[in-house]
Amino acid sequence: MNGAIRALAAIGSDVYAGGLFTRAAGVKVNYIARWNGSGWFPLGTGMDNPVVALAVIGTDLYAGGVFDSAGGVKVNYVAKWDGSSWSALGTGLDNQVDAIASYGTDLYAGGFFENAGGGPASHIARWDGFGWSSLGIGLRGTNYVQTLLATSNGIGGTNVYVGGQFDTAGGVAARYIAEWNGGHWSALGTGTNWNVLALAVSGTDIYAGGLFNFAGGVLSPHVARWDGSTWSAVGSGVGDYSVLAIAVYGTDLYASGTFTAFSNSDPHDIARWNGSSWSPLGSGTGPRAGYGTPEALVISGNDLYVGGYLRSAGGKPSMYFARWGLPPRPSSVSIVHRSGWNLVSTPEVPSNDSVKVLFPDAVSKAFSYTSGGYQISSTMTPGVGYWLKFPTSTGDSITGTVFPKDSVPVIQGWNLIGSISQPIYVGSITSNPPGMITSRLFGYSGSYVIADSIRPGSAYWVKTNQAGKLFLASSGLMSASNRIKITPTPELPPAPPNEKAAGGRDIPIAFSLDHNYPNPFNPTTVLRYALPTASRVRLSIYNVLGQLVTTLVDRDEDAGYKQIRWSASAATSGVYFYRLQAGKFSDVKKMMLVK
Repeated sequence: MNGAIRALAAIGSDVYAGGLFTRAAGVKVNYIARWNGSGWFPLGTGMDNPVVALAVIGTDLYAGGVFDSAGGVKVNYVAKWDGSSWSALGTGLDNQVDAIASYGTDLYAGGFFENAGGGPASHIARWDGFGWSSLGIGLRGTNYVQTLLATSNGIGGTNVYVGGQFDTAGGVAARYIAEWNGGHWSALGTGTNWNVLALAVSGTDIYAGGLFNFAGGVLSPHVARWDGSTWSAVGSGVGDYSVLAIAVYGTDLYASGTFTAFSNSDPHDIARWNGSSWSPLGSGTGPRAGYGTPEALVISGNDLYVGGYLRSAGGKPSMYFARWGLPPRPSSVSIVHRSGWNLVSTPEVPSNDSVKVLFPDAVSKAFSYTSGGYQISSTMTPGVGYWLKFPTSTGDSITGTVFPKDSVPVIQGWNLIGSISQPIYVGSITSNPPGMITSRLFGYSGSYVIADSIRPGSAYWVKTNQAGKLFLASSGLMSASNRIKITPTPELPPAPPNEKAAGGRDIPIAFSLDHNYPNPFNPTTVLRYALPTASRVRLSIYNVLGQLVTTLVDRDEDAGYKQIRWSASAATSGVYFYRLQAGKFSDVKKMMLVK
């Protein structure tokens, strides 16, 4: 780099940097560049002026700063990169952007502007993919935003946290930090005594960093925690001046800026909080001598990337950009269950994958789902969804190695998928083949509910139009055309497993072949059968002449209640017969296709 990095973001294994530089490793990049682990690459022709903020929605990168154009396109201080080209967000803003944050499909921007998309928006605005809107009356007067954080409010909405130089937000007294809940502004206690410059979320806690020494009246040198109702110190804080960036990795907090966090007088400027104490990252990014301040942090995989005004890291030359390796760390996810059936998954890679170990209070076996129907399992695989039944409302904590990304194989029809270690917005899911058509995703809470995100520890139903893979965390940059195309339908997922199969009798007491449903049908119907023992199964369809039309199942199957869907779109109207052979058992039923 030939200039400082002011912002970092990650999409899969790629890291994006924005700042004051125009070249990266000799490559002309103009204020923004991509690092793929081995080299730097431009994003089109870049910008005409510096980039100071970055955010990600799905596989799209958003940039904010003091630029007027991106890739030769007039954008007015904020722009989107879709993997191949730059585009404007409406007519943009009327002044520079200093902070951006995203949640779901919404982008939030903060800065010196007074108008967004041609309408009034005092220092903060929201882009919903179609147009700009204000957040109430915003931050009036000489106030300005220096950092933003958008996160779930836990009930399907979004909370936006704003830090900077202000003492009111939306007309409400709020010192240097405030919250927007989608309808109104509120203070976080009595706030801080000086600027908030960095924000991050860990679970339900909000961490703030900046120039302040007090938060909520509590001595908290430059970093503090807000638990939703009160402020608390993070140990003894980090010393002498400021925190400029915060990143969370598992249960660890990383802070960077201009400070001395430890007993000696050498500036380290970067440190880790493990929940009980602060520790340095090697020898840090000092000595400072005018350089050394790390202003931006981002975690990608097991690496912490650092950008800023640094010339060295760990005593080695490092021009504005450095990496600190993070070991795979155990993490823990708490999962709350309701009484009755629950859709669950393991969001970590556990040391013991036994259902009895992971969910000791469950009163049923674990049921996964395949094209043949429900399958009983005594172990759980990350990325796979399961039904489990609990006698009362309870909770479990699953500990294991972080499971940051997953590709889920899917069949045509209904699929029961699991989760990963971090929440995933449904709109960011991509597929192979690209642009797979799917239903909405469904969770379960006594009845099916539409899900807007995949939460760690939960499982979800999704119906796909073809076989392939869903990517819950993309590897590298993928264009918007790779995202799934969600098409709402009135159809609901399969019902929970049969009570008899999940209660005292885990398997059927006899072989059986049920009547198909619906019947008559057009063009799909479901065939159900029961296996009291593991068997070699063959389920075939015949026409009235006794000719084989198709074989739906031809494999060894475990005991259990099974079902499979037949799509007869290529068949003609008429009477058909379906025959089940399972070991020595055989049965035939009749059905009618009416088109």
